[in-house]
Amino acid sequence: MRAAERIGDELLKQLFNVICRMNLDAAQLRSIRDDVTV
Repeated sequence: MRAAERIGDELLKQLFNVICRMNLDAAQLRSIRDDVTV
């Protein structure tokens, strides 16, 4: 998350953090989906 700290614009920083969280959530959902379908 250090990249977010380097972003000067607060709105862009928040957007970047949201995208990062969504990416992590998607990875978790893929992992859960794989566990359920196996």
